[in-house]
Amino acid sequence: MAKASVSDDCIDMVTPWNEYLSAKYKRSFAYHTVRNRLPVTVTQVIDHLSRSKEALVQTYGEGSREEIKQIIGYLSKLKNEMQTNKPLISLEANEVDASDWNNFLNTTEERLGRPLLWFADVWLHIECYLYRRIRESFALTKHLNQYDPFRHQKEEAFTGSLQAISVVGSYLLKLIESDAKIDTEQCVLQFLKLSLWGNRCDLSISGGKDISQVENPLDMISTLDELILVNDLQKVWSALNSTSSGPKIIDIIFDNSGYELFSDLCLAHLLVKLGLANKIRFHGKRVPWFISDVMEHDFHWLIQEMANQTRAPCLSKLSTMWKDFLSSGTWTYLTESFWTLPYSYDAMKQIDPELYNSFEGSKLLIFKGDLNYRKLVGDVFWPHTEKFSVALRGFEPAPLVTLRTIKADVVVGLQPGQAEKVAQKDTDWLVTGKYAVVSCLVK
Repeated sequence: MAKASVSDDCIDMVTPWNEYLSAKYKRSFAYHTVRNRLPVTVTQVIDHLSRSKEALVQTYGEGSREEIKQIIGYLSKLKNEMQTNKPLISLEANEVDASDWNNFLNTTEERLGRPLLWFADVWLHIECYLYRRIRESFALTKHLNQYDPFRHQKEEAFTGSLQAISVVGSYLLKLIESDAKIDTEQCVLQFLKLSLWGNRCDLSISGGKDISQVENPLDMISTLDELILVNDLQKVWSALNSTSSGPKIIDIIFDNSGYELFSDLCLAHLLVKLGLANKIRFHGKRVPWFISDVMEHDFHWLIQEMANQTRAPCLSKLSTMWKDFLSSGTWTYLTESFWTLPYSYDAMKQIDPELYNSFEGSKLLIFKGDLNYRKLVGDVFWPHTEKFSVALRGFEPAPLVTLRTIKADVVVGLQPGQAEKVAQKDTDWLVTGKYAVVSCLVK
């Protein structure tokens, strides 16, 4: 008798309103992701290790040869666990967040009265768990302990976008070095849009395929306003332009490396130069995450790689300025474990009160991208007309905004009938990154 398919355990329906996104609903993007996209991600890491084995052994020593086999075996087993809907297992390596992860797994199992399963539980938790297990496969080794299997893809995404990066960098320099009076509000809104649309460059949504930015971004953003389904840019400007006393701290919680990271740093530079901020705190991931997410190495590599671009002197000049911001403390890069835990952000106050409290002094929190959005609204399939403030479920340490191109089937804050109208034109509108939201909450 043939073994039943995993999909036989899933429900042939769309996700019901107000339920968590989950692969148990066969007509959901979560199901498509867990069934089709995530196994490809694991396979690509295995293929990369197989193809790069000799180069890795040359770099990390002969001892890494056996470790590569060990990692490939671990990842092959992981892929099988996912595809056959096995229970999620605890982490083994003694890393800084391992006890938090294992506590989450154990507590959730106790609450459910059963093991957590790939095709039965909250998509957010499942997807984060997959990337944490990929990290675990390297953490269990000695020579490849700090290896980032996605680093080559992130770096190629940057170099493939150099033409667009040079255009934006040249424009930024022209603005900040001009003696002519500039329209501060229009400049800030323009760079907020550059940062917003930079979020289209996401390797996890493209399955690791090339996502280089090749069009002229300055020409592009002026034509895309109608695709911003929730547009709170004026609220964002009001928050940035507020004149409250105290330090003007802005926090940017990163999403993707490459062109998007560059656009984020250009925005940060402009905010400092215009006096809207005197300190920017950047927040990135501790471990390789969702293929293209920013880690500390990616951040510093990009700034240094800009300095090496002899054919684009504007980038070298900006690199020097950004290094000065870092050395003076105007810019600070921070790595907190919370960003690679499975929790949505309404749990931050309890799970990481120190991080939550640090945000309370911020003028504005800028959350980039799809995963941050999903964590802000809890990965719940809210009615599309639900208020953003309600979906945040009490997470409001400071004024905040999300700059996000839509790549998962959750979005709130739309007007009645708006979702239906967009769906008539584009049935895949929730998952392609074509549309965007700028959702702002001001306390």
